[in-house]
Amino acid sequence: MELEVNDPRLIQITTFLGTLGVIPRDFFETEDRLSILLDEEYSDSLPKMKSALTYLRKIAHKDVDIILFSNDLNRFCSYLFHPAKVNKIELRKSKKGRILIVHVDFWQRGIALGKRSYKLHRARYFISKYFPRIENVYIQT
Repeated sequence: MELEVNDPRLIQITTFLGTLGVIPRDFFETEDRLSILLDEEYSDSLPKMKSALTYLRKIAHKDVDIILFSNDLNRFCSYLFHPAKVNKIELRKSKKGRILIVHVDFWQRGIALGKRSYKLHRARYFISKYFPRIENVYIQT
């Protein structure tokens, strides 16, 4: 699957990441935050990219998050809801399809949701796109 980018800011971010040797897999954008999805193979270059995040924030005029993609659903959920610790994930069947329930500790639920529940919306977007059998994502304590 090839990423199509039409926004000039995202083209500039993709070009800048390309100079670091990193090719983004996907983007998720809200009013105040931009999430960049990278393959797990780029986990070694994350320390180099942390210093580049300030430049990316200036380009995007938003906070920028970097998330790693994994084909393993457990690991991908832990990346999506980081720094909250995911205790377990559970797949349930419903009338509409399969539902993913992410279990976190009670006191980490706010961390897992994020400001204005952006982490939950981001997780729903990425999981429904890359794991099409899953219809919805819920966080449970």
